[in-house]
Amino acid sequence: MEIIEGKTNLIVSQTAIVFSLLGLLIPFLVDKIESVPIIFKVVLLITVLLAFFSYMLSLRNAIKNFKITEFKYRSPGVNNVISFKDKPEELFVAEEVRDLLNSVDINKAINNHKGTNLLHAYNAFKLGNFFMGISVTILMISLLFLKQEDKSIQIRSPLEIKGLEELNKTIKSIRLQPDTIIMKKENNLKQENVIRSVQPNQGDR
Repeated sequence: MEIIEGKTNLIVSQTAIVFSLLGLLIPFLVDKIESVPIIFKVVLLITVLLAFFSYMLSLRNAIKNFKITEFKYRSPGVNNVISFKDKPEELFVAEEVRDLLNSVDINKAINNHKGTNLLHAYNAFKLGNFFMGISVTILMISLLFLKQEDKSIQIRSPLEIKGLEELNKTIKSIRLQPDTIIMKKENNLKQENVIRSVQPNQGDR
């Protein structure tokens, strides 16, 4: 009985560790399989799901052994001491032996039931490890040997911008004085043009 319970605890603890590792690896797997071909994604998803369900089945079968109310072991009755206190010792010993023989069969059946649960849990855990190994193998093959899709942005017909040199020369030639307003400069230019247009007319007179 102690051996069965110890191995059951081991299965439960190992399954919990595997679930923790899966929780850490799933974000990494999702990030890495974006560029993997669709057929490998489908196979990888199926194997990971099969591994997950196998681990869940293993945990379910192992937890069955912790249902104490379903496993009632038999032992010699305490009432025998009271019932046979005034009777000969031979009768008391015979009753104890009879209770022990009856309890052996019942306890053996209970241990067999627990052993069956443990065996199913072990087989499911082993199957989960098998599917997880297949998943890792598929992932390694897809990352190492398959050509990844190139997701970089490529410009097939690049644009050619002309006239940049002339634009740079124009920008360099424009020099504004501090505290100068462009509109004011334009107004001054207009006034100068007006004065120039008036002066020739005065000369004609």
